[in-house]
Amino acid sequence: MDLLDILRSGNHSLVVRSSAGEITTYSKKGVRDLIWLLDNEPERLKGAVIADKVTGKAAAGLCAVGGVIGIHTEVMSELAVPVLESSGIKYDYEQLVPRIVIPEGDDRCPLEEIVQDAESPEEIEHLLRKHFEEMKDRKRFGFGCMRLPMKGGEVDLEETTRMVDCFIENGFNYFDTAHGYLGGKSETALKACLTSRYPRESYLLVDKLTHGMFEKSPEGIRKFFASQLEACGVEYFDYYLMHAQNNEFFNEFKACRAYETAFELKAEGKVRHVGLSFHDKAEVLDRILTEYPGIELVQIQFNYLDYEDPVIQSRLCYEVCRKHGKPVVVMEPVKGGTLAHLPEDAARILSGLGTGESQASYAIRYVASFPGIMMTLSGMSSLEQMRDNISFMKDLRPFTEEEMEAVARVRGIFESKKMIACTGCRYCTDGCPMDIPIPDLFADLNAKKIHRNWNSDWYFMVHTRSHGKPSDCIECGQCEGVCPQHLPITDLMKEAARQFEKKR
Repeated sequence: MDLLDILRSGNHSLVVRSSAGEITTYSKKGVRDLIWLLDNEPERLKGAVIADKVTGKAAAGLCAVGGVIGIHTEVMSELAVPVLESSGIKYDYEQLVPRIVIPEGDDRCPLEEIVQDAESPEEIEHLLRKHFEEMKDRKRFGFGCMRLPMKGGEVDLEETTRMVDCFIENGFNYFDTAHGYLGGKSETALKACLTSRYPRESYLLVDKLTHGMFEKSPEGIRKFFASQLEACGVEYFDYYLMHAQNNEFFNEFKACRAYETAFELKAEGKVRHVGLSFHDKAEVLDRILTEYPGIELVQIQFNYLDYEDPVIQSRLCYEVCRKHGKPVVVMEPVKGGTLAHLPEDAARILSGLGTGESQASYAIRYVASFPGIMMTLSGMSSLEQMRDNISFMKDLRPFTEEEMEAVARVRGIFESKKMIACTGCRYCTDGCPMDIPIPDLFADLNAKKIHRNWNSDWYFMVHTRSHGKPSDCIECGQCEGVCPQHLPITDLMKEAARQFEKKR
């Protein structure tokens, strides 16, 4: 079996036959395997023959630096040919193309753009390393992995992989997950789509210590933490957050020395930074940061709809973070998609600004423009959503006074409609004994308030066809105890029953 056959048989990205005849296979994307070999096993490249799926000028330059003597490839860029010939590397290809294009479109490969004017293999290597270093340090826009694309009951790994690649290729590298996201499937999806395919130093990974998922002791925390490392396929987390802290959870975390254990994990090199995510009043956050000044960042819910909300207290929590000098990570900037799908009268206000930007862009740019915002997370569910977000976050345009006035008017419209402030996090459904799809029913109620048409009744029927109905609620209170928005869910279930079940 020749090297290209081996490449295809295992769906590998790179096959190397060393000068001693030993064959090894690799599976990371782009040129990252070549960079890893240069850094860790340069002797394996010197005098080697390789098989590569795509060989552009970037890969050709790295092969020349490493002393590769031969390349077999499926697709070769015309820009790679002079590099290979000047370095004495023999090559053959199945297809020669003018340029390498990314799989999702007709745009030139970013790496080929970076090195297109380089005059030597050494300059190619320098430009690539500089690019990856800049990617690592980029801190503005994060991929929230609570709403990954689903196919049936499983994460759509193909779409998620496309999203991960698009995110990284555009210079972003911050990924946020938790064990409870998507019923435990978010972490393993990142292992399949991110951590098994990219060098560890090229991305930042955030995970969380979640209430109710570990034994309340330092030993229990360490056991849970180890399972998270394994699920994600990494040896350390860049950020480890005390998850969804409120007054009750903080007291429980404090009693079992959760914060102290996290700081110990940091001292051991298993965590780079310790932080917290927060859902409570500003005074509780102030207490936590006063008692644990070693906390390095705070993740809060922050969007223009919740800015002055008396329950969420976005502004007040933000001001506490600023008082304590803590970088802020923003979650729910689009409020679970609410601010990306505005009522018609609210949508007209933003479209009247004439920028042509999406509704989501105003929500994300609004929070990203505040001082002290280290990262703005977006829980994207499709490549289309990601491309839209990247289009305005890659070169962030600060919010204008006119835009501030516009979102204030949008906020007034929402307040007049008395919308249910659900973000669709689905924490409430995990332990519901009656299997009621609570967030879906809240979406139906909101749709009925906005549109007053039959669609909301139809979707109610769809959502309850194989799940519990609002009238099935036994008022156990489990949902209200975990709701980050502190919604009166049992009362709202009664309203949903009145609205949708009165004729049934």
